[in-house]
Amino acid sequence: MVPYTIDRGYKMVIFSTVIGNLAKDVLDIFNSIKFKANLYKIRNKTGNRDFKYQVRLSRNVEQFLNLVKPDKS
Repeated sequence: MVPYTIDRGYKMVIFSTVIGNLAKDVLDIFNSIKFKANLYKIRNKTGNRDFKYQVRLSRNVEQFLNLVKPDKS
């Protein structure tokens, strides 16, 4: 499986969770290794949670993937 998504023709890494503190921790990790990610709080239309959180990296995705080598399997 590919550890990234394509959004409007660009590669993007997205980490999703319903746990706000976990999303903040992941954002801090991205920033600590010098990758500028963004945190989004999204109203959850399904499930029993009001919100879900996404940490999105849209710049330097190839460099991030080469450094971290995430596995989606």
